[in-house]
Amino acid sequence: MKLHYKLFLAFGSIMAATLLFVFIYIDVSFNRYHLSQLKNNIKKQSISIRHVLSNFSTEKGSLEDFAHQIGEDLSLRITILDHNGTVIGDTDLSHKDMLRLDNHIERPEIQDAIKNGEGWSKRFSTTLKKDILYYATPIIVNNKKAFLRLSIPIEKISLISEDIEGALFVSLSLVFIATLVLGLLVFHIISRPIRELASKALEMASGDLTLKFSDNKNDEVGELGKALNSMRDNIKSKMEEVVTNNSRFEAVLMSMFEGVMAIDLNGNIILMNTALKEMLHIKDTNIMGRKPIELVRNINIQNIAEKVIKRSDGVLSLEENLLMPYNKTLLIHASPVVKDNDVFGAVLVFSDITELRKLETIRRDFVANVSHELRTPISSIKGYAETLLDGALSDKDNAHNFINIINMEASRLASLINDILDLSKIESEMFKLNLEEKDIKDLISTSIDRVKQAIDIKGIKIENNVGSLKVKYDEALLGQAVINLIHNAIKYSDSNSVINVYSEAKGDRVVISVQDSGIGIPEKDLPRIFERFYRVDKARSKDLGGTGLGLSIVKHIVQAHGGDVSVESVEGVGSTFSFYIPLKK
Repeated sequence: MKLHYKLFLAFGSIMAATLLFVFIYIDVSFNRYHLSQLKNNIKKQSISIRHVLSNFSTEKGSLEDFAHQIGEDLSLRITILDHNGTVIGDTDLSHKDMLRLDNHIERPEIQDAIKNGEGWSKRFSTTLKKDILYYATPIIVNNKKAFLRLSIPIEKISLISEDIEGALFVSLSLVFIATLVLGLLVFHIISRPIRELASKALEMASGDLTLKFSDNKNDEVGELGKALNSMRDNIKSKMEEVVTNNSRFEAVLMSMFEGVMAIDLNGNIILMNTALKEMLHIKDTNIMGRKPIELVRNINIQNIAEKVIKRSDGVLSLEENLLMPYNKTLLIHASPVVKDNDVFGAVLVFSDITELRKLETIRRDFVANVSHELRTPISSIKGYAETLLDGALSDKDNAHNFINIINMEASRLASLINDILDLSKIESEMFKLNLEEKDIKDLISTSIDRVKQAIDIKGIKIENNVGSLKVKYDEALLGQAVINLIHNAIKYSDSNSVINVYSEAKGDRVVISVQDSGIGIPEKDLPRIFERFYRVDKARSKDLGGTGLGLSIVKHIVQAHGGDVSVESVEGVGSTFSFYIPLKK
């Protein structure tokens, strides 16, 4: 209900109560006044009648007739009683009726008249069957004591009161209606500024902070307008501050590399940043209010979330391997959110350490493989050297053979160390390419010439089908990669076979391929062929003098040029190793 209607109802209720009080007060006061005036008139009339009766004599007629005559003239009932209380005259009764009347000496008004000189009484008359007002006073008639009693029906007084009450009710009703109409109009006008303030306040509550409240009045409405304007400015300032802080927080949160999840005291998710969604491959947009296990099917993550909200201090850590949908290793730190020693929730920070663990595995494997690869030649060198020192030097035939073996193992050791150093140099952060724009065909021709001796020894034919194309590359490094691929093809190809080196331009890159018709590579080994020290046939590779680092060096050299490597092979048919580099670097 609107304010002016409330004020109108309150005012109407107060007005109705006030006018009702006024009506009752005036009615009661008027009735008292009218009764008082009536009594005064009756007393005055009684004085006149008493004066007339004092001069009455039986010669002028009977007392009964005299009472009738006076009663008709004054429109009153007049009763005359002797000093014993017997009715001797009455304006409303015949002589026979008077004879049947009881003695009136005990009537209240008569008793009061005897005691006080006058008496009043109001009661129901059994004779006239009406409520009557009586007035009695002592008189002298024919030199005898008597009583004069005047009476008037109460209904005459009530009729007068009803007429006055009706007029008063109509008057006050008209005043009430007119006041209500004027009050409604006045309240509507007075409450208009308040309604305008309320309307603008609702618009402001809905988010419109551009509104200005009227504050030019020197009253409470003006003060309220000033207060609302001040509140609007404060809210606007606070909202801008909150938006700025939220934007900063969101920017920091969304730009974090680590994944962040916040949960409430019930373990429901209330926040998750983009990094975590991408880390866990969550595509569902409806994540708020759900349990972690509903999004990530991992009981350990759910357990750490439940445990941390039961703690008020400390951080829980967990390293978890996820197999679905992708193989990942996550490091999770969970910490409760505490305020005034009460836990309100928790924050879980997820770090993807998959690459770190992979690098650690590679490092361990590298150390183990290097140790293994170094142990064999060193053991051979040490063994044959000790044999020579123990006296084998005198046996020239065996001594010469031992020295050849020591030389071969030393060469193999030197080759392994050189490959390790080359690989370490390429992976170094300080490593820089010496790029020059040259014809890729010249690089292939030079590389083939450098392996000519190995080609001739094995009787293999190499076909150079690389076209002329200008490319920016590091001649020394890329040449080493090409030589490694050709050497690899020579080692695993049969005599009198053909190795085909060809090129192909694809968009903004050039693809160089080395195709052989050798023993091929099993399909299960293809994904790992470019790993350090990985060999398909370890026994044969060792016999052929490989270190297991050649293809890994090729991969790192090509990647340093912004390209990548690939292999296609069918076991028993042959292999094709390819790498591509961009035309512009």
